[in-house]
Amino acid sequence: MTTSCPLISIVLPTFNGARYLRDAIESCLHQTHTNWELILVDDASTDESPSIIAEYTARDSRVTMLRNPVNRKLPGSLNAGFARARGELLTWTSDDNCYRPQALSEMAAFLEANPSVDLVYADFTVMDHAGMATGEGWVGPIEELPLRNSIGACFLYRRTVHDRLGGYDEDLPLVEDWDYWLRASASFRLARLREDLYLYRCHKNSLTETQLARVRPAQERCLAKNLPRLTWLDRDLRASAYQNLVELAMTRRDRRAALSHVLGWLRSDPLLVLRRGLRSVASVLLPAPLQELTKPPQERKWLRRLRRAAKEIKALVPGGATFILVDEGQCAGGELGAGRHVLPFLERDGKYWGAPPDDATAVRELERMRRSGATCLVFAWPAFWWLDYYAEFHRYLTSNFRRVLANDLLVAFDLLSNDPVQQGPGLLSAPAGQFTAG
Repeated sequence: MTTSCPLISIVLPTFNGARYLRDAIESCLHQTHTNWELILVDDASTDESPSIIAEYTARDSRVTMLRNPVNRKLPGSLNAGFARARGELLTWTSDDNCYRPQALSEMAAFLEANPSVDLVYADFTVMDHAGMATGEGWVGPIEELPLRNSIGACFLYRRTVHDRLGGYDEDLPLVEDWDYWLRASASFRLARLREDLYLYRCHKNSLTETQLARVRPAQERCLAKNLPRLTWLDRDLRASAYQNLVELAMTRRDRRAALSHVLGWLRSDPLLVLRRGLRSVASVLLPAPLQELTKPPQERKWLRRLRRAAKEIKALVPGGATFILVDEGQCAGGELGAGRHVLPFLERDGKYWGAPPDDATAVRELERMRRSGATCLVFAWPAFWWLDYYAEFHRYLTSNFRRVLANDLLVAFDLLSNDPVQQGPGLLSAPAGQFTAG
């Protein structure tokens, strides 16, 4: 084993992450590939993290540490760590996640076998606070990168990427990784390794869970910054990315930002805007009453139902509370949120991730999100079929939680209640098999 010129540098930042830090470090120590260095970056922690870090630096000469005198957030800590990195290949991991033992070996071998690839990323499994697997990660094809962070949490890249791009953008916390991958995609080749090499932990104190309300504005800033330089995009994918930007801005009711995105899209591809984007343009330029008149009758009917449902949710869920919305991604959570924090179901990184494969997955995900602070579960009418198809999940809900609303638009369960028998006064009660879209 050599430590004089490590092949792989791993940066592991932590801020008050003592609860899971040992697991994260141990997963590095147990790699089958042993030619690495681990740089632990303490971001001014006030918990037991410094003593844990000191224990491991004394135990293994491949482990080094540095401490930020003030809290620099994740991108600043990454930059501090990579400034010390000596490896030919670079990666970083979080203080609550774990590598599988063969992770570094498999990714390094992939890069060695594919010299034209500059960054490799791998599949991973999502686990809960106790380390129990809850589902697959959200890795996807590189073509999805302008729409979401399809790289995920397990990756390895050549030093040439770091040397060209420099550090992580400290003005984009929460999406610093997505920004880095977007910038990398403009100059380098990225490839997916279809092997599960990582365990990603979702818990109530993780950034994914605690910062969801701030993620979408940060995503908008990140995509607006990078989209013009992504010359590898085809016309349709570029159009989808610009439409996504417009919708993100309009969700924030920022008409000026939305107009800026439309103008950027027009400069990029005016003919495609005329063919595909007239409705996006109308949403920016016309006042709300006139916008609705440009929509077909069926869509106007849909919008009226959304407004009715939003009023129901406003009356049901306290302002500022978090609730789970089951709508198959059809109802636009921002429209139904009514000033509440909306989580899709299933969700990954705050985005809708499709229907569960089975009842057991639905129950596990519900309990994970309930532990993270969700107070209510709401089924919107496009997803009423779930109550029949996922019969065991429906029975679990009716056996453990109070149903507080059931009508032609919404069915809702109070996740803070353990009294399934008592129904809300004056509310409908319908057994499984009797819910329709109405």
